[in-house]
Amino acid sequence: MDGRRPRVLLGSTGSVASIKVAGLCRLLLEIADVKLMVTSSAKNFINEADLPTEVKPVLGDESEWRQWRAVGDPVLHIELRRWADILVVAPLSANTLAKMANGLADNLLTCVVRAWDFTRPLLVAPAMNTAMWTSPFTSRHLDTLTELGGANVVVVPPVSKRLACGDEGTGAMAAPEDITARCRQVLESLHLLAQIIPAEPLPKSTSHGRQLQQPEQQQPATQPRQDASVPAGAQEESTEAAAEAADLARAKSRDAATGDEAVMVAAAAGG
Repeated sequence: MDGRRPRVLLGSTGSVASIKVAGLCRLLLEIADVKLMVTSSAKNFINEADLPTEVKPVLGDESEWRQWRAVGDPVLHIELRRWADILVVAPLSANTLAKMANGLADNLLTCVVRAWDFTRPLLVAPAMNTAMWTSPFTSRHLDTLTELGGANVVVVPPVSKRLACGDEGTGAMAAPEDITARCRQVLESLHLLAQIIPAEPLPKSTSHGRQLQQPEQQQPATQPRQDASVPAGAQEESTEAAAEAADLARAKSRDAATGDEAVMVAAAAGG
């Protein structure tokens, strides 16, 4: 790598979990250079003002056509394919998963996937309603990706919690900390990270999903007192749910003029 930092190409799709992309970008920037590309549906949930300056400008479908004018000009999805050491799609909606598995290339993100070199890792973090996650279509599409890329396709499975539609079940995107930790592990396994950046442990996730094993860390001498009448896990879940509800409310407020479209996008993306 000639001493350079690893390069992570992050793609975000039209799932309500895209409200967490800004935080995911910040975590990934601790271990790599990051470029962010988004689908048109994802824009309903992302406030660019919240994104780190290091990932701007955000790349979208219009970026492809703005750059190319004549034969010999750079083609963005090919340039991104060449640039990235790893492609991370988080959140991955049911819609985009189906496109990827069937080779569709109708936007910048799916064009990158269609051209992707599967000798390099592809990490995906699905996010959708429980009914979509348990659908036989989903397992078939994930199997197709795995057949294409083998061990280089890494799936960070969704977790169980209260979803945006109000259902309780599995389908929420894994915590950004867990996605970043898995990305770190992949980069280290390819010797793309260890020589450049010390492998400091990431904060553990408070999600209901599995916890990636982290090196032991010294605990503070004192811990904040918790209300004895409320279990610790319930306090953490309540805090996380409140934060996500606030983020979703802000996203809905930004898109009030196109509310019907946003609702359709959230439904198609699996909650």
